[in-house]
Amino acid sequence: MAATARVQVPRLANDLLWVARHTAAGIRAGLHRTAAQGGAVEFSHLRPYRPGDDLKHIDWKGSARTSRLLTRVFTRSATHEALLVLDGSLSMAWGEKPALLRTAAAVLATLLLEQGDAAGWLLVTPEGHRRLYPVRGGAFHLSGLVAGLARLELQGTAETAQLLHTAGQLRQRRSTIMVFSDFYDDEAMRPGLRQLAARGHDVVAVHLLTDGERTLPETGAAEYVDAETGQRITLESRRVRSAVARRIEAWRVALERDLRRAGIDYVQLPRLTTLARDLEGFLRRREAREAGA
Repeated sequence: MAATARVQVPRLANDLLWVARHTAAGIRAGLHRTAAQGGAVEFSHLRPYRPGDDLKHIDWKGSARTSRLLTRVFTRSATHEALLVLDGSLSMAWGEKPALLRTAAAVLATLLLEQGDAAGWLLVTPEGHRRLYPVRGGAFHLSGLVAGLARLELQGTAETAQLLHTAGQLRQRRSTIMVFSDFYDDEAMRPGLRQLAARGHDVVAVHLLTDGERTLPETGAAEYVDAETGQRITLESRRVRSAVARRIEAWRVALERDLRRAGIDYVQLPRLTTLARDLEGFLRRREAREAGA
């Protein structure tokens, strides 16, 4: 599947898993900065010998007890761990952002797990309770992780600052922490993001700022309602459309600049139709920086 192919809106867990795997298949770039190969090799289980098995892995004692050849099976532990931190505030429930959030998180988790790493996700409910899908590795874990993403309901989280604090408490060892948000609460979030980066985490800001939010529609007067505060404002869209677009882009550029200065990586995802292309470009830039470091 080409990385520029259209990503369809997933409806069910199986659809989301299919989209994530096929989108990830078109992306050929590493995700985390410390691309140490391998990991700890640990004994998993015994199974009957198969022609072609390495003779050094035969369990001779076990074979003698059972009168049949047994082979030791080993697994390689994850080399890196990543936590996907999901902003579930009401503004994230607008337009195509829920589908964009679920799909982007599922694709990145797929890339992590398929390169031998471990991944999980975190969401904080309006009551302040955390929903955590634990950080683990393996194909079976991917299915459950994606199923959980497909069932997510964005009903408004606790404060985003608390969300980042919770992420920091959960990840004591160095990890990749990917924060999926529209960053409308950026002033409250920036200290938490900087603190995570200062503790040695590889922090990535995944900015879900869609086309529909960057400019007003070409209509006459319209009433706009803040999804989180209920505040209402009436605007003559055609008269202020250009000014609004300029102000939003200026805010986005300033946010990106401030985060990068703090050692935080940044990618904007504006739409589902270019998700694969945007992610691939971002990951290749990360890979190029690491190669030149």
